[in-house]
Amino acid sequence: MADHIHVVTDSTAYINSGSLSANPNVHVVPLTVNCGGTIMEDWVSNNVLFKEALDKLGRKGDFPTTSQPAPGKFVEVFSPLVEKGCEIIVITISSRLSGTFESASTAAAMVGPDKISVIDSLSTAGTQKMLVEDAVKAAADGRNRQEITTMLEAEKQNKAILLIPASLEYLRRGGRIGGASALVGTLLNIKPVLCVKDGVVDAMDKVRTQKRAYMRMVEEVPADSPRVMVAHFEAETEAKTLESILKEKVTCDVEIVELGPVIATHVGPGVLGLLFERT
Repeated sequence: MADHIHVVTDSTAYINSGSLSANPNVHVVPLTVNCGGTIMEDWVSNNVLFKEALDKLGRKGDFPTTSQPAPGKFVEVFSPLVEKGCEIIVITISSRLSGTFESASTAAAMVGPDKISVIDSLSTAGTQKMLVEDAVKAAADGRNRQEITTMLEAEKQNKAILLIPASLEYLRRGGRIGGASALVGTLLNIKPVLCVKDGVVDAMDKVRTQKRAYMRMVEEVPADSPRVMVAHFEAETEAKTLESILKEKVTCDVEIVELGPVIATHVGPGVLGLLFERT
């Protein structure tokens, strides 16, 4: 990767520590979760602690809340890089799901608007991670910040997120339910298949069985998709089942990734996601 271009993202991309160690020009600014007074950063490594806190809240009939990073958290990352003459590309969770994009934009204006490009991914999790990977590769290929920014704005339209929540209550309580609100109260009879459309959660379909929900999601994935991920929180068995179905269709490897506390707060335990790239 070109040494003068750095990529900053937020924790909801869930880039693992091994990838960060291998890419020192990639930086992560974490969101946080408040579980009844217990504050933790949004790392997958905190999932056990988060699940324990979530169970305690559930017994009280309460839910956790999330917070975007303050602009100052981005400033802490931006300032030393800009002082060294670096340029920065920032890729955040959808602005319609979090205020993180706004915080990063505020920080960029404070530190170096002519050196920092902030991109609203209109997504999160694996598809946000894909954009980070795209930026890293483009920088390594010698493309400049403006070229990479233009590429990412186009590429983000080719990424897709589908999900099957165990419950719509977390989305409803967090105000992130979007067009899926029409499905509230119907889970006894159907399995909702949701999508992230234009940066917000929307309803894609409703089916009668879990197996049909899997197949409905897989129908959307092109056989020649170059990147496919299965994401979950507390749904490892279901993730492996979906992986096996996908392997019968796609030619690329299927990666299983674990979601962290922030996304789990908004979609709830037992969520299963399918994230992929269209060619």
